[in-house]
Amino acid sequence: MDKAQCQIMSSDDPRHSRRIVILTGSVGGGHDGAAYELEHRLRAMDFTVETYDYLDFLPGRFGALLRDSYTTSLRVAPFTWGLVANVTGRRPVAGMLRAASAALARKDTRRSIGRTADLVAEPAAVVSTYPLASQALGRLRRSGRLNAPAITFLTDMSVHPLWISSGVDFHLALHEVAAEDARGRGAKGVQVCGPAVPAAFHPAAL
Repeated sequence: MDKAQCQIMSSDDPRHSRRIVILTGSVGGGHDGAAYELEHRLRAMDFTVETYDYLDFLPGRFGALLRDSYTTSLRVAPFTWGLVANVTGRRPVAGMLRAASAALARKDTRRSIGRTADLVAEPAAVVSTYPLASQALGRLRRSGRLNAPAITFLTDMSVHPLWISSGVDFHLALHEVAAEDARGRGAKGVQVCGPAVPAAFHPAAL
């Protein structure tokens, strides 16, 4: 993410907030890795950055269950993750999961969506690197409870339907292939910004 992309988040007005909130999800390492690299780059640009694990905001042990079930499935039967991704990517199932997420938020607003709203009071922007966090932010934007821009950083080349929430203002893609996929799924404000990886990662020398 360079300065051009960060103009989405802030302005040159000194009264404008320089605080960015990042929501990740500790399911595997990809969401966290992107979140921490974005945090590093934004801090280098003099933003104040706070990074939170969205799974910690879910009611009861629901977040821990998501985290543990992912880890267990990859350890015991790794092929099942592809099956889960394929099934949840189908239109009826993805719609039901969005509805279930909304119902869960309404059931315990303070500990899930409501708590997220507390964290994101008056930032310059809120960035998600995790699909369920993007769904939460989209809901906050649609309901008027979040005034700051909501931004999704797409960590995958293939964009799962749950990445896309109608309330999210901008979607940052690591490649034009992912950008086109996101646009085809109705994502707004799609921009290609490249992968969020440390400087040690670079194209292989031929």
